[in-house]
Amino acid sequence: MNRTAVCCWAILSAAVFAGCQGLLERDARILVVPASMPGKVAEAVRDLSQKLLKAEPTHLHRRLKGHEGIDIDVWVLRSRWRWKGAGDFQVVRGTVICLHPLLASKTYFLSLGRLLARQGWDVVLMDLRAHGRSGGKYVTWGAKEKYDVKRAVDQLLAEGTISERIYVCGSSLGGTVAIQYAAIDPRCRGVLALAPPASALRIGRRFLPLLSRAAYEAAWKRAGEIAGFDPAEASAEEAARKLTCPLRIVHGWLDLLVPYRHSQDIIGAAAGPKKLIPLILGGHVPEIGRSAWVADQIARLETMEQAE
Repeated sequence: MNRTAVCCWAILSAAVFAGCQGLLERDARILVVPASMPGKVAEAVRDLSQKLLKAEPTHLHRRLKGHEGIDIDVWVLRSRWRWKGAGDFQVVRGTVICLHPLLASKTYFLSLGRLLARQGWDVVLMDLRAHGRSGGKYVTWGAKEKYDVKRAVDQLLAEGTISERIYVCGSSLGGTVAIQYAAIDPRCRGVLALAPPASALRIGRRFLPLLSRAAYEAAWKRAGEIAGFDPAEASAEEAARKLTCPLRIVHGWLDLLVPYRHSQDIIGAAAGPKKLIPLILGGHVPEIGRSAWVADQIARLETMEQAE
């Protein structure tokens, strides 16, 4: 082979390698970088923080420090039972932390939060990292988010802002984070998860369905390096094995984004009181337009806890 041919071959090999590396980087970022921020845009355009606080002076806006110093933006909707009139104070039922799906923000559960506040709950609406007005660039599918939630709870309890009876409700990404959070915080009294992915490694297949097994594993390895976490640790199924509080999961049989099997496996692994509620004709995000029904499911966690 002459020198020209060797040079051409070297250039071609380098180009192919660079192309493969580029594809790997793209695939990895698909797994941990949110594609868009509709929740952030909606909140910014409508300036909901100012409108909410003006309309509801008992509610609070907080910037809290999450895991690794990430800023976590939250609204606290304080129970209406606290203010029934001059000198008329009632004990609240507890605190519900609401965690939104991928690409959404804390505005997602605003209607539910307002309803729960009227029913006697303190409510924490939280922007997960890399969402809404919170800091961070990467989604870690619960590996870091669970610590963000715990640190937010620590700070809100320390300042006396919320009740100590903690429950958590989450949808999709928020559902898998909710289960992982409850597994590390013994103060949590119950979890309602709506269509939660069983793990990062399993749900990632919905984003990269055509990759070979080797390419998919390489993409997750690189994604973990980019976002600074071990993807194997982002697992609601494994976290469920450590739960001691009640777990309720709602999942639609027709869910094309997070298959129903995910919730079956999480429930199968759960160590504490548990219940899986199948929605025969339901798809993904079964909570849409059903705030009263979701609030009832949260109330049923109280019953499950008392039955322990």
